[in-house]
Amino acid sequence: MGYFGKRSVEMGKSARSSRFARITTRSPKIHHPSINKLPLLLHFSMSLKDLYKQASKFAELSVAKVSVVENTDPILKEISDAKSFDDRVCIAEKHWEKLGEGSARTVFKVSDKLTIKIAINDAGIAQNFSEADIHKQCAITNPIYAFDAKGKWILCAFNESITVKEFKELTGMSFAMFSNAIQYKFDSETDKPPPKDYDDIEKNPVFQQTIELILATDLLCGDIGKISSWGRLGEKVILRDTGLTKKVHKNFYGSDNKPDSSSSPSSSAKSDEE
Repeated sequence: MGYFGKRSVEMGKSARSSRFARITTRSPKIHHPSINKLPLLLHFSMSLKDLYKQASKFAELSVAKVSVVENTDPILKEISDAKSFDDRVCIAEKHWEKLGEGSARTVFKVSDKLTIKIAINDAGIAQNFSEADIHKQCAITNPIYAFDAKGKWILCAFNESITVKEFKELTGMSFAMFSNAIQYKFDSETDKPPPKDYDDIEKNPVFQQTIELILATDLLCGDIGKISSWGRLGEKVILRDTGLTKKVHKNFYGSDNKPDSSSSPSSSAKSDEE
């Protein structure tokens, strides 16, 4: 795999909830064909209205750097300082449109350019940290602009839902062919012949970048084969959610480890800092 450079994370034990991590860039060489650009996030001493204007200033890239800066946005600071999962969701509901909720995170539309994913249990915090991994910031993943120092939320680009028809128009391959090829690629026990047009699919840049991403970050393949996991950002397809790795699944979704339902927004409040 390509060389990404050393990850620089200044989130030691002293990192407070009122701080968040920003993703910036620096200029050492990079040798990875699938990574073209990473988002450049400047200081957070600004309103959410202006955040995207700063965050979307992409730098021709190289290696990303993660550092901790003070969280001065009043809404994000309030969410970070809230003691329970429920309280954070309630704060977000007062300000933003709720887009959906999974087993571990609730997603809100902050603006036409930004969304925020708020953890609703420990599995959500793990998925936020996983998705914020700079190694997952590549040409086919949704840009992450900032995240809470303790994984309580991540701020990322807003993207549109995509249909299988649009997927084919933007990638040149049908989604069924794509998902079948992914499954075949990672099914070590299959004795079936390769899917139809597999040789052509292997040459497709989106397929190649997806394979590289899975191998580099240990993503689970299951959700990648669902059209709901993909979105449209401008004129390209992007993978919306990269939080569920094999490690996260083992730690939180194995037979003996299920996300704590008592920490969901519909339950009694529970603090993650007890």
